[in-house]
Amino acid sequence: MTERTASTITDAEQIRWQRDAAGVLTKLLELAAKRGLPAISWTVAEAGARLVGQCYRHPTEARRATFAAWREALGEPDTERENTTSGGIVHLAATWERGGSAGKGLRPLLSDRDGYQRASVVLSADIYADQAHQEPGQ
Repeated sequence: MTERTASTITDAEQIRWQRDAAGVLTKLLELAAKRGLPAISWTVAEAGARLVGQCYRHPTEARRATFAAWREALGEPDTERENTTSGGIVHLAATWERGGSAGKGLRPLLSDRDGYQRASVVLSADIYADQAHQEPGQ
Protein backbone atom coordinates (compact mmCIF):
# COMPACT_ATOMS: atom_id res chain seq x y z
CA MET A 1 0.00 0.00 0.00
CA THR A 2 1.41 3.39 -0.99
CA GLU A 3 1.00 6.37 1.25
CA ARG A 4 -0.41 9.52 -0.34
CA THR A 5 1.22 12.78 0.58
CA ALA A 6 -0.94 15.86 0.89
CA SER A 7 0.01 18.68 -1.42
CA THR A 8 1.09 21.77 0.47
CA ILE A 9 1.18 25.25 -0.92
CA THR A 10 4.15 27.27 0.18
CA ASP A 11 4.19 30.88 1.29
CA ALA A 12 6.33 31.64 -1.76
CA GLU A 13 3.59 30.27 -4.06
CA GLN A 14 0.90 32.28 -2.30
CA ILE A 15 2.98 35.43 -2.53
CA ARG A 16 3.59 34.80 -6.25
CA TRP A 17 -0.19 34.53 -6.74
CA GLN A 18 -0.70 37.76 -4.80
CA ARG A 19 1.91 39.50 -6.94
CA ASP A 20 0.15 38.26 -10.10
CA ALA A 21 -3.16 39.60 -8.76
CA ALA A 22 -1.58 42.93 -7.80
CA GLY A 23 -0.15 43.25 -11.32
CA VAL A 24 -3.59 42.65 -12.81
CA LEU A 25 -5.08 45.23 -10.42
CA THR A 26 -2.52 47.81 -11.53
CA LYS A 27 -3.49 47.29 -15.18
CA LEU A 28 -7.22 47.41 -14.38
CA LEU A 29 -6.84 50.67 -12.45
CA GLU A 30 -4.84 52.25 -15.28
CA LEU A 31 -7.58 51.41 -17.78
CA ALA A 32 -10.32 52.40 -15.32
CA ALA A 33 -8.74 55.83 -14.94
CA LYS A 34 -8.60 56.26 -18.72
CA ARG A 35 -12.26 55.23 -19.06
CA GLY A 36 -13.51 57.25 -16.09
CA LEU A 37 -14.82 54.32 -14.06
CA PRO A 38 -15.84 55.01 -10.45
CA ALA A 39 -13.44 54.00 -7.68
CA ILE A 40 -14.23 50.79 -5.80
CA SER A 41 -12.57 48.85 -2.99
CA TRP A 42 -10.13 46.10 -4.04
CA THR A 43 -8.78 43.15 -2.06
CA VAL A 44 -6.00 40.76 -3.09
CA ALA A 45 -6.87 37.27 -1.83
CA GLU A 46 -4.56 35.43 0.56
CA ALA A 47 -4.40 32.29 -1.57
CA GLY A 48 -4.85 31.90 -5.29
CA ALA A 49 -4.49 34.70 -7.80
CA ARG A 50 -7.80 36.44 -7.05
CA LEU A 51 -8.98 40.03 -6.85
CA VAL A 52 -12.23 41.04 -5.20
CA GLY A 53 -13.78 44.37 -6.14
CA GLN A 54 -16.48 45.59 -3.75
CA CYS A 55 -18.83 48.46 -4.64
CA TYR A 56 -19.65 50.60 -1.58
CA ARG A 57 -20.95 53.87 -3.09
CA HIS A 58 -23.83 55.61 -1.41
CA PRO A 59 -26.77 55.96 -1.94
CA THR A 60 -27.93 52.56 -3.17
CA GLU A 61 -28.65 53.78 -6.71
CA ALA A 62 -25.02 54.91 -7.01
CA ARG A 63 -23.81 51.55 -5.69
CA ARG A 64 -25.84 49.64 -8.26
CA ALA A 65 -24.67 52.02 -11.02
CA THR A 66 -21.03 51.53 -9.95
CA PHE A 67 -21.45 47.75 -10.10
CA ALA A 68 -23.06 48.03 -13.55
CA ALA A 69 -20.28 50.30 -14.88
CA TRP A 70 -17.52 47.91 -13.78
CA ARG A 71 -19.51 44.85 -14.92
CA GLU A 72 -19.89 46.36 -18.39
CA ALA A 73 -16.24 47.45 -18.59
CA LEU A 74 -14.95 44.02 -17.55
CA GLY A 75 -16.97 42.26 -20.23
CA GLU A 76 -18.99 39.06 -20.13
CA PRO A 77 -18.36 37.26 -16.80
CA ASP A 78 -17.92 33.51 -16.50
CA THR A 79 -20.57 33.45 -13.77
CA GLU A 80 -23.05 36.03 -12.53
CA ARG A 81 -25.72 35.99 -9.84
CA GLU A 82 -28.22 38.21 -8.08
CA ASN A 83 -29.75 36.91 -4.85
CA THR A 84 -32.19 38.61 -2.50
CA THR A 85 -32.22 37.68 1.18
CA SER A 86 -35.39 37.44 3.26
CA GLY A 87 -34.35 40.80 4.77
CA GLY A 88 -34.42 42.44 1.34
CA ILE A 89 -30.65 42.70 0.76
CA VAL A 90 -29.75 42.14 -2.88
CA HIS A 91 -26.33 40.50 -3.38
CA LEU A 92 -24.83 41.15 -6.80
CA ALA A 93 -21.77 39.16 -7.92
CA ALA A 94 -19.93 38.51 -11.16
CA THR A 95 -16.79 36.40 -11.61
CA TRP A 96 -14.18 36.32 -14.34
CA GLU A 97 -12.13 33.14 -13.95
CA ARG A 98 -8.43 32.83 -14.54
CA GLY A 99 -8.78 30.29 -17.32
CA GLY A 100 -8.12 32.58 -20.28
CA SER A 101 -10.51 33.81 -22.92
CA ALA A 102 -9.87 31.37 -25.79
CA GLY A 103 -13.14 30.71 -27.58
CA LYS A 104 -14.92 33.54 -25.78
CA GLY A 105 -13.30 36.42 -27.61
CA LEU A 106 -11.33 39.14 -25.92
CA ARG A 107 -12.85 40.87 -22.93
CA PRO A 108 -12.79 44.65 -22.92
CA LEU A 109 -10.60 45.01 -19.79
CA LEU A 110 -9.71 41.39 -19.13
CA SER A 111 -7.96 40.52 -22.36
CA ASP A 112 -5.78 37.40 -22.24
CA ARG A 113 -3.28 38.96 -24.66
CA ASP A 114 -2.68 41.76 -22.16
CA GLY A 115 -1.94 39.32 -19.32
CA TYR A 116 -5.13 39.96 -17.36
CA GLN A 117 -5.89 36.28 -17.01
CA ARG A 118 -3.11 35.88 -14.45
CA ALA A 119 -5.80 36.41 -11.79
CA SER A 120 -9.50 35.82 -11.43
CA VAL A 121 -11.69 38.81 -10.63
CA VAL A 122 -14.82 38.90 -8.49
CA LEU A 123 -17.04 42.00 -8.49
CA SER A 124 -19.71 42.33 -5.81
CA ALA A 125 -22.17 44.74 -4.25
CA ASP A 126 -24.81 44.51 -1.54
CA ILE A 127 -27.90 46.63 -2.16
CA TYR A 128 -29.96 47.46 0.94
CA ALA A 129 -33.61 48.22 0.17
CA ASP A 130 -34.17 50.35 3.27
CA GLN A 131 -31.22 52.64 2.42
CA ALA A 132 -32.31 53.51 -1.09
CA HIS A 133 -32.96 57.16 -0.33
CA GLN A 134 -30.89 57.78 2.80
CA GLU A 135 -27.78 59.86 3.01
CA PRO A 136 -24.65 58.52 4.76
CA GLY A 137 -24.95 58.65 8.56
CA GLN A 138 -28.75 58.62 8.66
